[in-house]
Amino acid sequence: MKLKQIILTSAYAIALGTGGLAHANTTYNWTWSTTLSGNPPADNGSWTPSTTTGDWCSGMTTSSMSGYGNCARWGGSETPASPATNVLQVTAFSNTGSLPSGAATGDNRIETAYLSFWGSSGVGVVNRSTGGSDSGEGLSTTPPSATNGEHSVDNQGRTDMVLLTFDRAISLTGVDIGWSQTDSDITVLAFNSAATPDSLVGQTYGGLQSGWQLVGHYADADAVAVQGISTSITSRYWLVGAYNALVDPNGLSKGNDYVKIKGFTASETIKKVPEPAGMSMALIALASGAFVTLRRRSRRTAD
Repeated sequence: MKLKQIILTSAYAIALGTGGLAHANTTYNWTWSTTLSGNPPADNGSWTPSTTTGDWCSGMTTSSMSGYGNCARWGGSETPASPATNVLQVTAFSNTGSLPSGAATGDNRIETAYLSFWGSSGVGVVNRSTGGSDSGEGLSTTPPSATNGEHSVDNQGRTDMVLLTFDRAISLTGVDIGWSQTDSDITVLAFNSAATPDSLVGQTYGGLQSGWQLVGHYADADAVAVQGISTSITSRYWLVGAYNALVDPNGLSKGNDYVKIKGFTASETIKKVPEPAGMSMALIALASGAFVTLRRRSRRTAD
C-alpha cells in the first residue's frame, strides 16, 4: 500500500476510533419520596434547608411557607448511584378563579393553592375556594386548612393538581399514592415542548397553553403499590392530580377522588461519549510514522 493511502486510511480509522464508536448510554432510575429522611414536616415547623434531601423553595420566608403558592423541593435518589442530582420542585394549583366567558361549566381559571404535608401519607392540596360545593376548602387559618378530606389532592368541587419541575428532563414512570378516600383516579400531563411553559395562573384546564399533553387518566391509582406511567415523553414539567375531566373526559367518575401523593419514580438516560481508547492512540502513532517516512522518501527523490 502506498504511504499516502496509509495516511488516509489511518486518518479515517482515527475518526472512527475517536468519534465513530457507539456512545455508552446509562439509564438512571429515580425515586422522589416524602418519606425520605429530611423532608418538610406536615406542621410547617422549623426547617433546615438541604438541596439533596428536601427543603422549602429557595428564598421563601416562614410567612410565605404558610400561604397559597408555597412549594418544596426533594433531591431524590437514583440507581445506579451517581454524583449528579435532579432536584424536584413541587407546587400546588386549583381552578378556583373566575369562570372565563365561553368556558365549560366548572372550568374556572387556575390559581395557586397551598401544598400541605401529611407525614408518610404524602402531600395534599388546600385550595382557595370557601363556598358552594367546595365549602370545606381554604379555611382562613395559617397555614390554610380544610375539612372532610379536602386537604388532599381532590376533584370535589374544584380540581387540584401539583406541578412537578425537575432540574433535567425525565420520563415519569410512576406515581405513589399514600392515602385515598372514596376513589383514587388521577390524571397526568407533561409539557412536551422545548420551550418553558407559561405560568398556569390565569389559564384553564380545558385551554392549557400549547405544549401541555395528556399522558393519561389512571383509574384506582391507590389499588397498586405504585401507579405505573408509560410514555415516551421526556420533560422537566409534569402535572399530576385528581382525575381531571376538564382536560379530557374519558368516562371515569368525577367529584369523588381524594388522594395524597407520597412519591414519584422516573427514568433518565444520559449519553456518555467515551474517551479515545488505546487503539485510537496507536492509530495516531501509525499515521505520524507514515507521514515522517513519506517526507524522508520525498527528500531522497528530490536529492
